[in-house]
Amino acid sequence: MKKAISIGLLLGTLIVGNSCVDDKYDLDNLDATTAVKLENLTVPVRLETITLDDVLDISDESIIKKKTGKNGMFYAIETGGSFQAQPINVKEVEVLDYATISNLPLVVNNGEITPGEVEFSYLLGSGQVDDAIIRVTKLWVSDSKPLELGLTISSPMGTSIPQITNFVISIPETFAATYKGQTVINGEVNVDIVNGRIDSPIMIQVLDFGDGVYRENGNLDFTGMIGVKSGTVAAQNTTLEATFTMSPFNANKISGEIEYDVESPDFSPVELNDIPDFLMDGDSKLIISNPQVYINLENPVDAPFTGTLKILPYGNNGADVIIPLDPFVFNTVIAADIDNLFFTMPQGATIQQATDLQNVLYGEGIPQSLDIDLANPVVKGDINEVELGSDLMVSGDYTFFAPLAFESQSQILYQKKETDFFDGANDVNITKLVLSAYPTSKIPFNVNLTVYPLDKEGNRIKGARGNEISASGMVKAYANGSEQLVLSFDQPFTGLDGVEYIVTVNNMDGTALSPDQTLTLDKIRATITGSYIIVDDKYEEDYK
Repeated sequence: MKKAISIGLLLGTLIVGNSCVDDKYDLDNLDATTAVKLENLTVPVRLETITLDDVLDISDESIIKKKTGKNGMFYAIETGGSFQAQPINVKEVEVLDYATISNLPLVVNNGEITPGEVEFSYLLGSGQVDDAIIRVTKLWVSDSKPLELGLTISSPMGTSIPQITNFVISIPETFAATYKGQTVINGEVNVDIVNGRIDSPIMIQVLDFGDGVYRENGNLDFTGMIGVKSGTVAAQNTTLEATFTMSPFNANKISGEIEYDVESPDFSPVELNDIPDFLMDGDSKLIISNPQVYINLENPVDAPFTGTLKILPYGNNGADVIIPLDPFVFNTVIAADIDNLFFTMPQGATIQQATDLQNVLYGEGIPQSLDIDLANPVVKGDINEVELGSDLMVSGDYTFFAPLAFESQSQILYQKKETDFFDGANDVNITKLVLSAYPTSKIPFNVNLTVYPLDKEGNRIKGARGNEISASGMVKAYANGSEQLVLSFDQPFTGLDGVEYIVTVNNMDGTALSPDQTLTLDKIRATITGSYIIVDDKYEEDYK
């Protein structure tokens, strides 16, 4: 028994994703082939908003991230890692020689010693001061080998040494010292003389050289003054002589200035192999609108780092980007546009503009990776209380951040497919197909919308001449959904079961790509003229 197929059933099969045939229809006695004529049949077609998410495979592991900035969301490359360099190790300053001090005559008048002082010279290092040390402003004496100041009083002509009391000597005020455990104040020390000798050495812990002593020929040659301030002698008038001694010592901490060549930190490369092919092929040229390199440094000496940042594209013919770095101590950012940094830098960070970073992706094709290298790093500058003779680790982390964009004249594609118009079960001969919609665009450029009919396997349908059938029309930048777009397919074809939408964005001007750049087609209508073919065997196989 032959049943009539209603227009209502046809409408049900044409609406996307909602095709079915109820079991109450008896299809056993259908003719082998039935052609139902479709004359200007108009049906709604569902289509979700077309976005870059349709073509960018964004995952937690991808280097392409969705970020939110002051102008909304955008896509960016964000990657980074940690690094560690060879430790800094400036060897201890070892003083092997005694200070050279001339003997100081002491004149006694009416039992009181007349004040006097004498110059002393200390050769620090004995030719072995580390080449990294440029200048020393302070030295801290090692406890294992301290600096001791001694004193002997002698009497000329072999006469006996009279009793001496209230004996005060002076050392440079900048020397931090103790005498019998008591701190020396203002460089004056009231010492006890027993049998012509100081009863306990003065222990000097810190030598402060003011503006500093420069290393020369492996030495630090320091000159100062030492003397006697006062004293009471059990003799009215006589002449005595003071002999000062300074022991050799080791210095295990310094302040001053160093210049130390650091081994280049090992930066992990920026891998670009998960950038989608459509961004690298055809007429598109991917650029980055404001590349930024952030370096956070664990700097054990607090002296400025300098060096050369090298970014080496691997796998294309792009030129290396080489940027001499401004000195930085802990944190620095190098950016093409320093007025539009994405991450907030801590107070005191170094911010350096480097327009050459803009060229990091230029060349033939997108590179497979970007090798980042901090070449010839040098620690050079003032340091404060830096330990000597131990490994001081240089480490840190870095972030490479770059909003994605396209160069002017580039072309990119947004793509969306809608299939199963007829649930994959029937053939449709199309004489004419007209699609109409009201587009709303958040893309800041005029774009071209092209529609390709698809067959049951999701492939583009070809016409009689072997060419892919399509229709195109322009959607204006920031279209607001008030102007209708009509696409007409005048060439006949067979096998319609879906459509593919391609949005071509031409003449990009470097604007960063954003997930907010979307295209929505509202009130889509498909008007079909042709015939709907039902083949009995196939129909029964799918639906009985």
